[in-house]
Amino acid sequence: MGRNPHFLITGVQKYDVCGSEMIYLKGSAYEKPFSIQYFPNEEHNLNNCVGCKNTHQKILKEVGDYFKDFPNCCERHKNLQKHSLFKKDDFKDLAKFVADKVLYTHHHILNNLDQDNWEEEINNYIEYAITSFGQTPEKCGEPPALSWFMDYVVRMQKNHKLEGVNRRYKERQDVILQNIENYFKPKGKEKKDLNLLLSTYDKWYKFFPFELALFSNLKNHFSRTLPILAGKPKTNPYLGTAKVELLSQSQLLKYLSNITNHILLSIDTTTLLENEYISDKTKYFFDLKKKSHSVNQSALLSKPTKNEKEYIKTIKYWLKNEKEFINEIKEDIATLPESVKKLKQDFNSIIKEGKNRKYVLQILEDLSITINGKSTLTDRKKGALRGVIEALKESKIIPNIGLATLCNIVANEIQLELKSELDASNTSEDYKKDALSYIKKNPFH
Repeated sequence: MGRNPHFLITGVQKYDVCGSEMIYLKGSAYEKPFSIQYFPNEEHNLNNCVGCKNTHQKILKEVGDYFKDFPNCCERHKNLQKHSLFKKDDFKDLAKFVADKVLYTHHHILNNLDQDNWEEEINNYIEYAITSFGQTPEKCGEPPALSWFMDYVVRMQKNHKLEGVNRRYKERQDVILQNIENYFKPKGKEKKDLNLLLSTYDKWYKFFPFELALFSNLKNHFSRTLPILAGKPKTNPYLGTAKVELLSQSQLLKYLSNITNHILLSIDTTTLLENEYISDKTKYFFDLKKKSHSVNQSALLSKPTKNEKEYIKTIKYWLKNEKEFINEIKEDIATLPESVKKLKQDFNSIIKEGKNRKYVLQILEDLSITINGKSTLTDRKKGALRGVIEALKESKIIPNIGLATLCNIVANEIQLELKSELDASNTSEDYKKDALSYIKKNPFH
């Protein structure tokens, strides 16, 4: 299969998604047709079936007569001559291409109706055959003779009556026929638009209170995670390519509503206060008020859809409840004894269990972050500590308190100087993966 597609760029569009710039290339493609592989059946093939031979000859003549003046056969195909990549010789066997592919596809359908994976196998081959007609640039019509191919394949299946034991596969044949007839029709009622999905996710990202210290460790993750794909990629073995469907906007909004609930339900402010994660209650209350105002203003001006209102409502209620709680207890916080308000926070007081402390020090040693308990990290590698701390938090080996607090406490223990908060980076992501792998191989008991 000799393929050589060319992408013809007609424009570049830039999008701001979650604070990062994404570039979207617009255009079309040109690809000349290519031949496909034939999988004949011993009992029914082009060599031993008189009917198929006659059909092959009929298609050769009909397609040959229609496209004898190609590319001057129609106004759109005439435009192909304007493109430097177009060569008429690439289409000299167009009639034979159609005749061969129609019979190859017809036989492939009949030969595989009895397979366990019949629908996937046949659909993959049909996609292979359709793709083999190539691609044409804008204003140049469909790939030459593609609709003829589709029409012939449908007619052959409708005219072919399954006989004997094969009659039990009639329903399968009908499914394949329906798949071919609807091949180019949009699937589902909702149009799937990448631009719409990106703007929908960006809108949610800006509404969610990532500015609050509680969610600072999640912000980078969600800025780089675009949940716009429906399921895992599916590979077509004939083409050697994989594809995956986009979510519809309603599916994405349902996901965003669920993830909003999940994140907010996981936050226990009372525990965070006890562990002094929220170290500056006054600033936290001020940040809550700022975000609450921002959400209200955005909701008022952006005119959210019915489905968007669902997660906005959840965020509004959560912010309101947080403000009321902090406001209610701030006088109690002010009257706490100094000894309670300024509890010592160090490696031993935060990680209370000795076995937990031992495990933390061991993983740092085994991942070469420390030697004999002292840090070996250079300034450029300090992010490694963040990655390991994140993995230990997720595995519930250390307390679920502020990431910055934990990094500082462990850094003090291993004599690593931190002048600022450790941001997420490629280094932290790599070490997080290494640490999670370590924990899986060396489970904490």
